[in-house]
Amino acid sequence: RCILIKKKVLPIVDQGGKILIESLDIVKAVDENPAYGPSVLKPSTGRKDIDAWVKGTKATMAALSRPRYIQTYLPEFAFKSARDAFVLNHPIDKSKFKKGDEGIFKEYEEALSKSPELLATFNEKLQEVEDMIFSSYHVSPGGLSYDDITFFARFRGISIIRGVQPGPKLASYLENMSELTDIPLLYGMAV
Repeated sequence: RCILIKKKVLPIVDQGGKILIESLDIVKAVDENPAYGPSVLKPSTGRKDIDAWVKGTKATMAALSRPRYIQTYLPEFAFKSARDAFVLNHPIDKSKFKKGDEGIFKEYEEALSKSPELLATFNEKLQEVEDMIFSSYHVSPGGLSYDDITFFARFRGISIIRGVQPGPKLASYLENMSELTDIPLLYGMAV
């Protein structure tokens, strides 16, 4: 059952009176609920290497992906007001802009204009991820875990970037996780 709370966030789930608004909390509640069968996810292994890589490329990932999301045919961006709200709530450089600052629109345009050099740098860095992937079916040893939930969520977004070049292990992993979760990759609408 979904309910409204005092701020605009999604998803929102009421699990028997306990309100869950964090995606990982919702995943955990479903995974651990015996009504859905036995748990399938192993605990997170606390992968510092992945966290460090994401932190080191966060600005480039944001500059490449955020301006592209609003140019796609994703249903959440069907209306101009939704696209504008996304831009105003997601500055690329939070040290320069606060939420709601009209300058963020220009920031998105500038990021798109810098795509060739950003993409070249990002594709080079992306090759480092190959050594972080244990198998095509799970990112860490031991099987499917919460590491996969966060890793897939972070890396699925790169499929919106035309010209992105994931290595073979990352490409295989993303394809397998997309099939397993029934969450499509975005290559078909890449900008």
